[in-house]
Amino acid sequence: MFLTELEKELFEDAEIGTLSMSLPQAAFIASGVDSTQLKPYMRTFFDMTTDLRNHVKGYDQVKNAEVIFDWLWKTKPNRYELEGNFRLTQVVDAYLDEKERVGNCLGLTMLYNSLAQALNLPMKAAHLDNFMGRPHVFSMLYTETSMIPIENIFRDGFDYDQHKHNPQLVEWDNIHLIADLYNSRANEEGDDELRMKRDLLLSYALQTHITQDSD
Repeated sequence: MFLTELEKELFEDAEIGTLSMSLPQAAFIASGVDSTQLKPYMRTFFDMTTDLRNHVKGYDQVKNAEVIFDWLWKTKPNRYELEGNFRLTQVVDAYLDEKERVGNCLGLTMLYNSLAQALNLPMKAAHLDNFMGRPHVFSMLYTETSMIPIENIFRDGFDYDQHKHNPQLVEWDNIHLIADLYNSRANEEGDDELRMKRDLLLSYALQTHITQDSD
């Protein structure tokens, strides 16, 4: 299995079962950028985060998470596209240009979680095998007192009631989002090596889960 130099950094970081690398950096790498493209994309993401900081006030995590959600929807009110962009590179490009559509559920969740984590919000993701007839991923905010599902494909998706107390919900960390990005690329490109990269990341995550359970 061939790994680029950037991917070697990503997979070495992931060996412990979690990612210490930031989500946007990992997602840009998994999207297929090379070393000359990564820095400009990270700079663009930093600029987005800087702009967003001007709208986020105080220390209320739920309120700040909703501010991010509203900011994204006000900027691109028709942002969801079924089978749309899932690579974070594509999503950021679409967000910044004049296109109405930004991404699919994975792409929108990747963008939202990347921004929220950059602003120090305790953000995870969640996966459902079947939501409206297809696999689905969305964001989850975990505070000390509550769990807030954030459905990125709907304008009214903040604190989305339908996802609450769903026994089919599977919590995802950043490593699972990156694995799913590789899976989406494998499906699109028909590349078995991309699927192997997905499987390797999931094996790292599973090993950590098994270790935690044994403790």
